Amino acid sequence: MGQNCTYVLPTPAIPFSNDDYSKYSQKYAGEIELYLEKDIAGLPSKNLKDYKQAYQRRSEFILGLVKEEHFLVEDGLTEKLNELVVKILDANEIREKERLRFLISRSGIPNAFTTGDGTIVVNLGLISRLQNWEQLAFVFCHELAHHQMNHVNESIDKRITLTNSDEFKKKVKASKRGEIRANQELTSFLEDNVLSFAQHSRNAELETDALGFDLFLKAGFDKSNAISLLRILDEIDEPKYELPSLDSVFNFPSYPWKPEWGVSHLSGLSLVKLSKEEQEKYSTHPQIEERLEQLIEKGAEVKEGIPVEICEDTPIYDLEILEHYYEGYKEFEAFILGLQLAQLNPKNEYVQAVVGNCLVEFSLARKEHRYSNLVPLPGRLLNETENAVATFLDNLSLTDLKEISNAYIERHGLLNHDDDLSVELKNKLKQLKEKK
Repeated sequence: MGQNCTYVLPTPAIPFSNDDYSKYSQKYAGEIELYLEKDIAGLPSKNLKDYKQAYQRRSEFILGLVKEEHFLVEDGLTEKLNELVVKILDANEIREKERLRFLISRSGIPNAFTTGDGTIVVNLGLISRLQNWEQLAFVFCHELAHHQMNHVNESIDKRITLTNSDEFKKKVKASKRGEIRANQELTSFLEDNVLSFAQHSRNAELETDALGFDLFLKAGFDKSNAISLLRILDEIDEPKYELPSLDSVFNFPSYPWKPEWGVSHLSGLSLVKLSKEEQEKYSTHPQIEERLEQLIEKGAEVKEGIPVEICEDTPIYDLEILEHYYEGYKEFEAFILGLQLAQLNPKNEYVQAVVGNCLVEFSLARKEHRYSNLVPLPGRLLNETENAVATFLDNLSLTDLKEISNAYIERHGLLNHDDDLSVELKNKLKQLKEKK
């Protein structure tokens, strides 16, 4: 998926330090609230309530991420980010430079986005898929182009204009009266507008690629790295790592694997997903082939032997994502990533401790009737890897979970340490043994 790296996890793991986070979080929060006030002061009087609500929700979303320590501060990666940003901004005329904030999120989702208020976020999950820093620079240029063309705020405007239109209100009013034909007309109206918005968004993405490429070239970056980035994005929905064989990982002398644990009980209909044509029709992004063709027409070059610079740091990024999942109470995501990383380096104590803690947490959740809050139901909303793990966990009884947890903990000696995760594990096991 873009990288060809020799993968070795640090043992024991040393995740990034966010010791200075409070200083930066106060700074970010102050800036976000300041620009929210300025933006609201400049909103149109028509439909003002809706605009204020949309802008306030956006700020609340970003402030929530800040308060939950989603972002990295004061480390080598953010220093490299700042180098790239300075190079791009110095070479280009960008509107409202003073309000721009470039942030690295600890999320494992391979994505980047701009929020429309000057905040540009790139996730560690995307950076960990890249080969070199210039590919990251093109990501920033693309998001800067969204900012430059004010796409996010235009999208808010289109939605509010639609929902306040006489035609929309009329159809909603008729639908509320329970008229079958009126319901059909409203559904058709909404679908037409969804498709229209999707098409508009695809066109905007092509415009953004074109402008982003111009910003990228003016900053002096190699045009071939724009092409190599898009090729990585073409495979971005594929899992980064394979899931190990669950019947091997969870087969113990004291509690052998049971074949029924891996059997899916889903019907064919529950796994039906949109066809490729339907996905393309509703997609907000154009196909990669179309994006590549446009850049090649603008002079982008295809080169072999793309520089690989990020590989040596990828294991650290993966561990940071794992910690983010686990500390953020996303045990299901942490469990899957932990299994994948443990397969790459089974001796990593931190990874094994996360997997062990997740197993015991699943057991506690099953005992306390809150299991559905931690583990999603298998189905078409999950990818193949997620479905395999959700199916496995769903097939386990509470007794199975307890026995597997104990066997896994014993196999990896997870109670033989005095670190925070080991202490946490011991406390959970104590809770698990307590009667209701």
